[in-house]
Amino acid sequence: MTRSFVVYLNLSKPSNIFEMKPLLIVIFLWLNVVASAQMLPIRDHELIKSSENIVRGPVISSKPKWVNNGKLIYTFTQIKVTESLSGNYRKGDVVTIVAPGGYDPVKDLGMKVSHQALFDEGEEVVVFLVKAEGEMDAIDYRFLKNEPALPKKIMRVNGYFQGKRKIFKDPLTDRMMIFKPNEDRSVEFNTHQLELRQELKHLHQK
Repeated sequence: MTRSFVVYLNLSKPSNIFEMKPLLIVIFLWLNVVASAQMLPIRDHELIKSSENIVRGPVISSKPKWVNNGKLIYTFTQIKVTESLSGNYRKGDVVTIVAPGGYDPVKDLGMKVSHQALFDEGEEVVVFLVKAEGEMDAIDYRFLKNEPALPKKIMRVNGYFQGKRKIFKDPLTDRMMIFKPNEDRSVEFNTHQLELRQELKHLHQK
């Protein structure tokens, strides 16, 4: 139900990885359903049920790295867990999350993959995670286990960008909010966490 694409590109402004120069080399195009131009919303129940770990915390780093013998560039994001809602991570753990794509300012070369979750250092998020292994929607994670400089356990965001929710303070009400991309709306953070815990409790009771 999604359409994903991967491109290598030269970029005119390092501050904006989506602004492309005229030279654009398309190296891969994959269609799951040709007629669908965008990802369909994933319901909360399905996202929670299919995730191995759900954690909250600040992004402490997000950096691209050439991998697979320099053939591909992937972005590795680290989140310090302040709250573990589901799974085996604990408060204080650092979670490493991988996503295909990124930008190398030295080579002025990058790779963009559609629908991926993007992270900014310093932002606080709730993320729904699964192990980054094997191959998923034509994205290869198999080589990660052969990368000596990487942690042994690496996760990826479940549900693409829909599995990353940014926490922020509403400047008008001063309330903590969280943005739900699967519903394209923001809700009060405390209400979100309460509903999430209730859904997890319901799933565990089955």
